[in-house]
Amino acid sequence: MRSINRRSFLASSAGAASAVGLGAAMSGTVGAGVANAQGLPLGSSGEVPLPNPGLVGVEAPAGSVDAATQVRFALPEGWSDWLPFPKPDGARDDQGDVPASGAVPSPDGATAFEVRGPQGTNPVYAGSAVGPTGSSAVDDFLRETGQLRTDALVNYAGMPTIDVLGIPVVPRWAWGADESITWWDPYYREAQVLTVHHSVTPAGWDTAATMRAFHRYHTLTNGWGDIGYQLVIDPAGVVYQGRRSGPIPVFQGIPIPGIRPQATVGAHVGGNNSGNIGVCLMGDFTGAMPSPAQWGSLINVLARLSAALNLNPAGGVRYVNPENGAASDRWAINGHRDWMGTGCPGDMMYNALGAVRGQTAAARAGLGIYPGSTGIPMPAMPEIPNLGS
Repeated sequence: MRSINRRSFLASSAGAASAVGLGAAMSGTVGAGVANAQGLPLGSSGEVPLPNPGLVGVEAPAGSVDAATQVRFALPEGWSDWLPFPKPDGARDDQGDVPASGAVPSPDGATAFEVRGPQGTNPVYAGSAVGPTGSSAVDDFLRETGQLRTDALVNYAGMPTIDVLGIPVVPRWAWGADESITWWDPYYREAQVLTVHHSVTPAGWDTAATMRAFHRYHTLTNGWGDIGYQLVIDPAGVVYQGRRSGPIPVFQGIPIPGIRPQATVGAHVGGNNSGNIGVCLMGDFTGAMPSPAQWGSLINVLARLSAALNLNPAGGVRYVNPENGAASDRWAINGHRDWMGTGCPGDMMYNALGAVRGQTAAARAGLGIYPGSTGIPMPAMPEIPNLGS
């Protein structure tokens, strides 16, 4: 990611409604003589103006982000407490450790932020622009619905969509993806399993802007080249295309009944992305549950994907990584933490995955087929040992 110095940040911040990569070299003015767990000396970015609400994170040497890497925000009543950065969830299969933190959303009313952490760390702001976006589809929609400049929650239920297996999906051009920054070229593998995530980052009142912030942060800061997930669901139940794909979201082409489709490879489960479709819920579900609309949309999405992949949503699969041939027993519908050590998709959501599987299986059986198919029976649940709930 490109970094610019503090002077150029100050000069450009007034027009930086959706800027990203506004890095400032750590000055080392805080924590002199103090080191983090890796023995790296700590420093501070100093106060960095925040042009709009958005995501804040850091670029840092891989593996160096720990509890000593923190951010605080300037609020009308004063500075907030110091908050730790989460570790990034996800990675490209060829990437190893991500040289960045996870993102922290700026709270309402914040006008600036300060980062402290190991020297050599660069603060990063991925803006969540309010108002005109550079996307004519988004701007026209906001104008037509009277939501161009408002503090009310934007309702994107009427946004243009593409039908994917009967799922209305808002495509990238409609939510305003900046393809000039996308550098990852899609490739495809036969879809085998599904994985549920949460973004941790709250959706915000403008969820298309949140998608743009995800795109910038995942693409440039995390180095994933694009959004890590194939699909994202907002609190209103609207489904957005994540990672770039073929002519329709998720897949290389229109799925053919009876043949498992080729899915675009994401960057949501490092080491096991191939053949693994990631569905992310906007929000933090560590101590809360999704809204009824978001939950219902998730069940519908998983049921229709399960039908296309010929999965029993309540059962297990033998996942074979097409890149290295490694085989493992997995749920058909996994939580991110079923693959690796992470808090994703949040304690509450992870504990509810049994209900998700059961409801998805009922919905899948009710579908029996997906649009255009000639009928695909739901397979029986295989005997899979040692599967957690």
